[in-house]
Amino acid sequence: MLDEKHPSEFGVFNIRREIPIPQGTRIETVVEAVALAMERFEALRTRFDSGPDRLQILSIKGTVPVIAIEIEGDEHESLNEYIDHWQRKHFGDEYSVRFAITIEHNSVRRLYVVYNHMTVDGISAGLVDAAITDRMKGIGAHSNPKSRAMQPFEIQEYEHSQLGRARSSRAAGHWANVLRQIPGTTFSPRIDRATRPVQSVHGPQRIIQAAYNSAALAKSQAMTAQRLGVSRPSIVAAAFFSLISVLTSNNYVTLQILCSNRLSREVEHSVTNLAQNAVAPVDCSGATFDTIAKRVSGAALRAYRHGRYDPTIEDELMREVRSERGMHVTRDSCMFNYIDAVGDLPVAEFKPLGKVKWLGSSSRWTAPTLKFNVLSARSMVHLRIEADDAYLARADVELLLRGVESICAEAATRDIEISDIVDICGISPMVRSDEWIYRDRTHVDLRSTRSLLEEISGVESASIAIEEGDEGDPKIACRVYVENERITARHVHSSIVDRLHSFPNGSAPTRYDVYLGGRNRGRLLDSGSGRGDTRPDSS
Repeated sequence: MLDEKHPSEFGVFNIRREIPIPQGTRIETVVEAVALAMERFEALRTRFDSGPDRLQILSIKGTVPVIAIEIEGDEHESLNEYIDHWQRKHFGDEYSVRFAITIEHNSVRRLYVVYNHMTVDGISAGLVDAAITDRMKGIGAHSNPKSRAMQPFEIQEYEHSQLGRARSSRAAGHWANVLRQIPGTTFSPRIDRATRPVQSVHGPQRIIQAAYNSAALAKSQAMTAQRLGVSRPSIVAAAFFSLISVLTSNNYVTLQILCSNRLSREVEHSVTNLAQNAVAPVDCSGATFDTIAKRVSGAALRAYRHGRYDPTIEDELMREVRSERGMHVTRDSCMFNYIDAVGDLPVAEFKPLGKVKWLGSSSRWTAPTLKFNVLSARSMVHLRIEADDAYLARADVELLLRGVESICAEAATRDIEISDIVDICGISPMVRSDEWIYRDRTHVDLRSTRSLLEEISGVESASIAIEEGDEGDPKIACRVYVENERITARHVHSSIVDRLHSFPNGSAPTRYDVYLGGRNRGRLLDSGSGRGDTRPDSS
């Protein structure tokens, strides 16, 4: 996802479009076409709450001013500066689109539109432009016969409506299943050492930024997409999924994507709200590249299908799943966004090709571990990575950037095994010490687990042991000595869950045996998982 408040180094932030106005068109006709577009496409009526959660809000009705700019003589440079200002500026606290009409020699000439990139992607912008153009020519239809548009709504009214509750319920079931499957965390700290609370170790995150421009990738992604019958975004995403799977030694990889990534013709005519972040989990185990590319497309479409829900549902689900799994399950450790550029990119501005360009580093308090942005055009693809230095080194970032190009080049002519990626890209899995185990699709640092057991109210001491579990998934058994008989396994587990955010690579034990400490040390008080099924045990 592009940085929300600051344009990238290549100036692409919001989407600028220029629509020629048919000769003889009255300005009132242009305004009418704009108004109908606002009515027809709910993405244009989206705004963002200014609070910390940046909640997106859709309005039933919406109007924006259409600015008329009279141009006399050589004033086009001033016009461009005005339009570029909106292209580079974050807006959306009101509505996510800006319009301007130019008037030359008492005749309307062009309509300039700037779309907020958080709600409209390049393909959507083209659809909106076409609708406005057709309306100005008097041939546009108000309804969209190729797709059933979701009815516009005020978000609170929608959440409490019968339709909203039904859709939210279906979405809740889907996301509950996803959150129970995805890895607790994707990445492990690259410096393997005793775990401390994440706040005291890192403070502000140091973010490495790098870019890579490739003309070869533009050709190979198109060739591979044609060979497999899938879209270009699914090809690049599959390469990225494959690299993360190898790098983290995890067969199950999850990326957070924007719903503006269009991976199927099923949604190519839909221009609804596109800012919903969605989780796309993909199983890379025993798969070839061709299989992963098709799985990526399916995962994205399932995410889109369940993208509308009451946002409070996910908060409740996340708390429930974290307690159930005993892990700091998060959906935003890795983000992926693919933007299809309309037209072509000025290649001269993106040189040198085939060389990693380091963009310096920045410090942020909250940022995903890894953000991967793709800007694709006919002749070139621009890749950009922002990575947390605590988890990824510069060498890892370079291998990821070059690896996408290498994998797509190989996949253009043949199917490749995921195991071949090590040789193709020169990328190696992260090395972890014996203090790490792999359980519940997640690499767990046992030192974090021990730290989570410290400073729990009423607990004198605790120790852990690894036991063999079902299907080879190890379990963590915990022996706890407590100060009084009121301490239960559930109390210990709840105390750990409350601190999981400080130790994201840790895990709560899977079973607790709670014993009385002090002078009467040794009597078993409680035994169970601590997840609501504790049971007294007198044996």
